[in-house]
Amino acid sequence: APNKDELEALWTKVGSLHVATVSGTLYDQLSFSSGEMDWRPRLRVLYVLEHFHKKGGLGKEIVSSVMNQGGGLVEHLKEIQQCRDKATEVLLVLSGKAPKVDSGSVADDEGEGEPKAKAKAKAKAAPDL
Repeated sequence: APNKDELEALWTKVGSLHVATVSGTLYDQLSFSSGEMDWRPRLRVLYVLEHFHKKGGLGKEIVSSVMNQGGGLVEHLKEIQQCRDKATEVLLVLSGKAPKVDSGSVADDEGEGEPKAKAKAKAKAAPDL
């Protein structure tokens, strides 16, 4: 599976290309027309589709084009053991039904505002008589 840096590098490269060029290339990787039966290239495309979709705009346009051509191929990948989980996840993300996943990362200011607010609220709740 590609890592986030690889996906981001690919995203940067496709920004200057036509949607049809990118979607056609991704579709070719998904399809079995080349005679290539290996599941690995198809799994990589699943990661790319998810990443591009999350980028919005041009990314969603590319993914929509791929899915119009090859949505059935993505459905088929749910039957391939090595691709099953990712294909299912991608289809859920594309349909808007994917659950929100907490990445576990914490923003720089996350968690700082609430405790202070609660502490102030407690201080106000117990005035000195």
